[in-house]
Amino acid sequence: MNEQKVKDRVRKLLNLAENDAASEGEIQNAMRAAQAYMDEYHIEREDLREDDAKPVEMREGQAYGGSANVARWEGWLSLAVSNVVGTVGVYSGKSTRRNGFNVKTCGTFTFYGPAEDVRIACELFEEMVGVISTMAAGLYSGVYRGEGRSYCEGFSLELHRRTVQQGKQRSEKCTAIVVRGQAVARHWLERVAGVKLRSRGVGGGGKHHDSAHENGRSDGRSAEFGAKRRGKIAGGLKQLRGGAQAG
Repeated sequence: MNEQKVKDRVRKLLNLAENDAASEGEIQNAMRAAQAYMDEYHIEREDLREDDAKPVEMREGQAYGGSANVARWEGWLSLAVSNVVGTVGVYSGKSTRRNGFNVKTCGTFTFYGPAEDVRIACELFEEMVGVISTMAAGLYSGVYRGEGRSYCEGFSLELHRRTVQQGKQRSEKCTAIVVRGQAVARHWLERVAGVKLRSRGVGGGGKHHDSAHENGRSDGRSAEFGAKRRGKIAGGLKQLRGGAQAG
């Protein structure tokens, strides 16, 4: 193989190692294979810099919460989604949405990073908002107040805890790749999109209900959330694009 083909193969292996849909064994095998190629052909990390590769399309994409305020449980959920996708960041704000003649103010969660990963993050966030809201409304007849809010907070907090734990279990090299990707995305956000992030709080409000919160955490522990769910969404988006191109 010539040098360019070797570099392309190494990049593909490193991308596989970065993919949350890959198993731990696949990640380790990909990292070993990539390192073997780099050793054999005397390739350093610097030789794989972005200038040598096909440019990655970067973009922002918004997902919407159902409340005018940025609810605490939606904030935790957005961070969990960012952790699952791995290469995207997220920041929150407010926006208005028009539905016919009605204008509604709602919380927004803006994911940024590689275009394909941003699409996955937005889809995953909105899907999980629907799942959590439906369960809370069915159990407690509410989502943003009272026991329903406590349930949603418990559920989202547990999802976030799970993704943090999964991140700790990644190999050191794989984690370094993800951190580097997030740094590139943040640099793009500030340089191209002109957005400088600042910390802000999210709304809690109201009385905390321990029982509902624990029920939410219990359901969050058993919910399908992670590489498998991300993979389903990615596959669905791929099918939609294929159908649109065929039409």
